[in-house]
Amino acid sequence: MLEMLERRIELARDSPEENGALEGLTILHQRLQAEFHRQHSTPALRLLDDVMRLLTPDESGADGRGPQEREAAASARLAAAFSATAGPGSDLIDLARRLAKAEASASDYIAESLVDRAAFVAESQDVLSVAAAGQADLERAMAAADSAAPGEVSEAQRARLFEVHAERQAAMEKVRQAIQLALRGD
Repeated sequence: MLEMLERRIELARDSPEENGALEGLTILHQRLQAEFHRQHSTPALRLLDDVMRLLTPDESGADGRGPQEREAAASARLAAAFSATAGPGSDLIDLARRLAKAEASASDYIAESLVDRAAFVAESQDVLSVAAAGQADLERAMAAADSAAPGEVSEAQRARLFEVHAERQAAMEKVRQAIQLALRGD
């Protein structure tokens, strides 16, 4: 499906009449690709994704949760993943009911729900290292854009570089916060 979308995006890029479709197809491709990567990630990386979503304010601002509430929700999610239970109401009857509804084996459920704290911290630190290297590359590109001859780099391109830098910086801060929350739980 992703390959089909990629081919369709290439066709839309070649056709000026397809500009409106191109943006929608690109967004759809990004979302599907993110979900594909999420499904094929380790439980620790899926947990990191969950925690980062909990720590990030709702774009619309409609969730009404402040930083403390978001951090408490993230801490609770981490505690549930690191513990021998799946959270509130996780007695044996409840676990059996969930397994029956999901039609999953107990070992699959446990493998997907429980995460080793040390593995979470190590994989999160790996993500942070890769992001830091990407951020350094981006900073070099920003410096090159600043020193480029007039007209060589458009203001839109410069603005996009700074926007991506800020987005990455915010994401890296969320990863650092997730690591601190995980370590605080010891």
